[in-house]
Amino acid sequence: MTKASFINAILALSVVGTAGLAEKSVAQNTAPKDVHSAKTFRLVSFAPSCTELVESINAQHSLVGICKFCQVPAGPSLKVERVGDFNTANIERLTRLKPDMVLVVSGQEALLHTLKNSKFEVRSFPNSSLGDISQNLLELGKLTNHDHEAVQKAQEFDRAIEELRKICANPKQIPSVFFCVWPQPLMTVGKYSFLNDALRACGGKNVASGLNSAYPHFSLEQIVLINPDVVIMPYEAKSAEYMKRPPWNTLKAFKQNRLFFLEKEESDRLSRPSTRVVTGLYWLAIRLHPEKQSQLTSWLKRNKGLEKLN
Repeated sequence: MTKASFINAILALSVVGTAGLAEKSVAQNTAPKDVHSAKTFRLVSFAPSCTELVESINAQHSLVGICKFCQVPAGPSLKVERVGDFNTANIERLTRLKPDMVLVVSGQEALLHTLKNSKFEVRSFPNSSLGDISQNLLELGKLTNHDHEAVQKAQEFDRAIEELRKICANPKQIPSVFFCVWPQPLMTVGKYSFLNDALRACGGKNVASGLNSAYPHFSLEQIVLINPDVVIMPYEAKSAEYMKRPPWNTLKAFKQNRLFFLEKEESDRLSRPSTRVVTGLYWLAIRLHPEKQSQLTSWLKRNKGLEKLN
């Protein structure tokens, strides 16, 4: 996988591409003047997280277009077209599809500007916290007239996250964590990424939580100085030779076998802010707090339904 496609997964994309990493600012867009029925309201999604959220409230038949990073939603009579990627849109194809609303996420401000200049209605969804996931569900429920499903799913998700926070809460044992988004150049998780909130929910302390960015650059010197208890690396770094050399092999996390690699993109549920993140949170929580594995496994079983898409 290329650097661009990996970051596309991280931003939930969730999405990000080569254009750069998301900042806190999220463009505010007004709702459409007319709210159509679920049968007639036509959506185009440029973010895999939005596509998954739409599908999780059983509104996938509103989708007429998706980006190249999205998984095609299930449905025997569902027909969707690929309309672009993180940075670019096929304007001619979009015009032919005549969407009532185009969905993007924070980090896609350049694309949002292009779409608005082409006279498309655009809604940008934030992804700076786990709480944004349930709020995005509610907004999508309003757009598609699937309010009931959205409210139910949002409540289930919020309950699951609250329960996870309680399970992992242990003020006497809060491991410091360095979460590497990309190793060369070194990028990490800052204040305005939902992954920062994920680390908190799983009972960890993000060493870069004070940085006012979603995915800021970091330095190897800073990592050595901080010497975190746990290090999370992208899957692509698993076979890299530099992981066996200083400074990585001098870190406490390396010596104590607490340096972990994310799963392959097709299996990774942590890097995309949809309800399916519960499986990724379980993966993270048992690595930060292995002593709570029994409680966490029971938690995942109770909330496994959030992983499923309609």
